[in-house]
Amino acid sequence: KIALSEVENSTSAPKRVLVNDFISSIIKGDKDKAISTIILTKDSNISIKLFIALVLEKLRIALIIKNAPTMIDKFRGDVSEEDMALLSDLAKLKEGKLNSALLLELLKVYDITGRSYIDSLPLELMVVDKV
Repeated sequence: KIALSEVENSTSAPKRVLVNDFISSIIKGDKDKAISTIILTKDSNISIKLFIALVLEKLRIALIIKNAPTMIDKFRGDVSEEDMALLSDLAKLKEGKLNSALLLELLKVYDITGRSYIDSLPLELMVVDKV
């Protein structure tokens, strides 16, 4: 069995901790941490487009859990137990910014990221404007 850390290192996949830190920071409204995470991701030579895709995947699960809690078992095999615990906790936040508008903005950011001169700029602007 191959460890997740080995896959992350050999494929330049974003480290799970970066994805989770970003998700937590945008849902909690922490712009500073969100932008710091984007910069760290970029400085680590990780694809911003892949990073956004992983963020979207996890935020989708969190949004579904928030709105249809009985569906949680459907997603247990899709993410680690640690990730599921984080997503469940974030879905329960009363003051959190987890909603469909956030995912829609991230979908737009994903779409324009490949066309941007600075690949992280669309994501950074989304954080500044929407978080």
